Parts: sequence; C-alpha cells; structure tokens
Amino acid sequence: MEFEYIPRATIFGLATDDLVFLAGTFLVWYLFGRTIDQRGAPGPSGAARRTITLAVHVFLLAVGGLLGYIGLFLFEHPAIDSFILEPRPYRGILTLLWAASLIFFSGRALMTAARRFLRAADQLDHFLR
Repeated sequence: MEFEYIPRATIFGLATDDLVFLAGTFLVWYLFGRTIDQRGAPGPSGAARRTITLAVHVFLLAVGGLLGYIGLFLFEHPAIDSFILEPRPYRGILTLLWAASLIFFSGRALMTAARRFLRAADQLDHFLR
C-alpha cells in the first residue's frame, strides 16, 4: 500500500532519509578508519584515559539499553512503519541483536577496565604500606 499523498522531502534530488543514511554510514566509516589509524599512536595516559574509557563504554551501554527498548517496542508493534503496513519482525530481531552485542562488549570492557583499575589501586596501596 503506497501513501503517495504524503510528500517526501528532497535535497539535491535525493530523499532526506537516504541522505541521513549516507551521513550515518560516512560517520561510522570515518570513526572506524580513524580508530584503525590511531592504533599505534600514543594516547592519553592515567586519569584521562580511564575517564575516556569509562565515558565511552557507559555511553555504549546506554545506547544498547535504548536499542533494547526499541527492539522490544518493534516486537510489540511490528507494523509501526508509516509507509509499509505489513509486519516486519526481523527489524525487532536485528535491533535486539545490536543491543545485546553493545551491552555485552561494552559491559565486558567496563569490567576489564574496573579490574585493571582495582588491581592498580591495590598495588599502590600495597606499595604505600
């Protein structure tokens, strides 16, 4: 079922939803390439590094929680898309898989960072005695 009476916005002859998708794809590949390029470069050390690690992984946990909520919402309302009214259960499955992977990997990295921090604090405490 088509909704031809709903106008679709265009910029330079391209639909805005396509442009948002392309911008998101560009951003992901830019960040991925930047991460690969900076692997060998020296980064921040000490407290700055711990703060950045904590902030990034807490943000990823929050995004995973949000995606989990959206995935459950998509299972409850599978035909929520305004242009296509047939149910799409695969959208909920894929969204929940993204959520689970974000929560698992960022949670695991947070636990590793916490163990490393506690181990360093314990060694410092033992050294100071």
